[in-house]
Formats: sequence, C-alpha cells, structure tokens
Amino acid sequence: SATRPTGEQRAINLGQLVLQRCMHSAKQQRRSGTQRPELAFLNLSNADGVLDCEAKHRCTECDSPNRHAGIVHTREGWCPTTQQFAARSQPAKRLRNYFKAADTDKIGEQFCAAVRECNIDRCAELLKGRPELLLVRFEGRSGKYSWSSWHEVANLFSPGDGKEAPAAKILELFLKFREGRTPGLDLNHEQLRKSDSRSSPLHQAAYRGSQVAVTLLSTAGADFFSKTRSQWLPIHSACLKHAPAHSILDSFLLWLEGEMQKRKDFSLAIRPDGFNETNCNLPNRPPWTLHALPT
Repeated sequence: SATRPTGEQRAINLGQLVLQRCMHSAKQQRRSGTQRPELAFLNLSNADGVLDCEAKHRCTECDSPNRHAGIVHTREGWCPTTQQFAARSQPAKRLRNYFKAADTDKIGEQFCAAVRECNIDRCAELLKGRPELLLVRFEGRSGKYSWSSWHEVANLFSPGDGKEAPAAKILELFLKFREGRTPGLDLNHEQLRKSDSRSSPLHQAAYRGSQVAVTLLSTAGADFFSKTRSQWLPIHSACLKHAPAHSILDSFLLWLEGEMQKRKDFSLAIRPDGFNETNCNLPNRPPWTLHALPT
C-alpha cells in the first residue's frame, strides 16, 4: 500500500497550493489593474524576474534562472547564451531533420525555395510556426559548401537594389522574426558562417555591393570587422574581380569605408594574404588606401 504523507508533508503541499493560487490571482489582478495590497508581496522577484523558489524554471543550455523570463530566453527553448535551441525542444529536433528523410513534409526544401523566389508570404508562413528556420543551412548551388539562410538572402541583392526590392523585404522579415522569436541571435556567430571560408552574412552583402543589405545587417549587429578563415573583412570581399560590387566599386568602397570609420579605427583593417591585383580590383587613389596597409 502507498505510504500516507506525514502531517508535515501535507502542510507543505497545502502551502505550495495556496501560494500557486495566490500568485495566479495576483497575476490576473495585475493585468486588470485591481490588485489587492495584501498580494503585492507576490510581485517581488529576483533580477531574473521570478521568485527564488521557482528554481525548476532554469535554462537547460546555460542554467540561467527562468528560461521564459525577459526578452531573451523563449518558451520555444531559444537560449541566447549558447545561440541555439534547447536540445530537447521541438525546434531543435526539427532543425536536425531538415533536408533529410525524416523531413517528410519537405519543409526545409519549401523554405529554401521560398527564399530564393523571394516569396515573402510563404517565408512568413513557415517562419511563424518554425523559428528554427532562421538557423537552417542551405547547400550551395555548386554543392561544395553550405551557408546560412542569412547568406542566401544576402545573395539575392544586386548593387542597385533599394529598400523596396523583394530581397530587402525578405531580409526585413528575417530581422523581424529574429527580434521576436530568436532574440539575441548573433549574426557574427560561427553557426551562421559559410562552411568553407567562414564568411559571415555581411561578407556576402558586401560582395553583392548592396548598401541596403549592408545597412540592415550592420544595424542588427553584424560586424564590419568580422574575419573569414583567411582574415578577410567584408570590404575585402567587395573588391573581388568577379563580385557584383565591381560595377559600382569606387562609390561603394567610399561609402563602406565611411561606415567602418564610424565604428572603429579603419587602420585596423590589415591587408590579408591573397588580397592582391590578381584576385581583386585595387583603386589606387585617396582616401581609400586599404591596399597599401601592411600585412
């Protein structure tokens, strides 16, 4: 037969039940603006926004209290500290299966097609129910590398695109869902890098020669001084001879240098190996003197 709880245990259980009901009542009254003074103590919380007794609500990835508190940890399991969804969360499980046989609905392929076709409505529909798609990796068209969905969007831009271009709308949609569903997602993080060169989405935007894409990404935290495996900065990518930025290179480089100077000392942009006349267009005129910097 089951052991009956002791008097002490029954008192503890009753106290916990009363506390839960009082907290629920206080929450409802706070929302309606009719909270009773005697329940005000239930508003007291620690720096993480929860009562200390709620130790069970901790992030399984970084162990911070109350995984649902504030604007960073989400109920879907997103952890900004580790830049990933909790391993046991549904988004994490779905993310591991995209582009595999387990993805019976071909959601990964549908999202990839929607992005490449600039189908804003379909992208929004898929992202609404699956925020992990912001972290999905697409296989490059050559099949020799993979990159993030952010690279894929940046690759849609052309030098003359404005804010009303379809690619700009897709990128704005990504940033909107990033803010609400994966807050704190670092656009410079390793998991968003291209598999072979380790370039960031901002490298791809600079390569495409798009001021709109560069502005949107940098405003969201993308770093002008992030480096690839070969120590190339985004401004170096814009100088490649086969880059779409070639058509507006002089004006684009002047603008890009100005944006960099607003953030850091431009002299930190050391010339990397491989950045030479063979691979790149090197304007030999002031004030753009990046090609003359020491290695």
